[in-house]
This record gives sequence, C-alpha cells and structure tokens, in this order.
Amino acid sequence: MVYVAFVVDTFSRRIVGWSAAMSKETRLVLDALEMALWQRDRDEHPYRRGELIHHSDAGSQYTSFLLAEHLNDAGIAASIGSVGDARGGVP
Repeated sequence: MVYVAFVVDTFSRRIVGWSAAMSKETRLVLDALEMALWQRDRDEHPYRRGELIHHSDAGSQYTSFLLAEHLNDAGIAASIGSVGDARGGVP
C-alpha cells in the first residue's frame, strides 16, 4: 500500500507539497511540509514566523513529537482536528 500526504494552501486551493511512502510515518508528513516551504521560497513568497498554520487530523504521524518540534522551530502553528477529519474545527 502507498500512503500520500498533501499540503494544501487553503487560500489558493493549490497543492503546494506532497509526499508518498510505503508507511504512515512522520517522515511522510515532514517531506510534504518541506516541499511546501521550498515551493513558497521558490515562488518568492517566503513565509515569516507566525504566519502559517498547519492543520491536520489527529493521526499519529501528525501528532508526533518530531513534527511538533519541527513546526515549533519553523514558527508554524499546529492545529489538530478530530481523528479522521482534517477539517474538524476549521470554519
């Protein structure tokens, strides 16, 4: 089985990062996030600390200490919805 993680810019509704792997581990999510941040920089729209929110469902790959640490170091706020519902809590 192949798992895919996408990072979607909710303003433009574009997929700005993605990753595929044979397992649902944190690296899958980190690779998609890194691609999204690289894409913003490449498009000459680098992000500033505190202006991005990473919203996800409560899957273990999204609640890992490694991802939380990475988001914190990058100045990206984490928002986690209910299990299986990445839109949970989002208006």
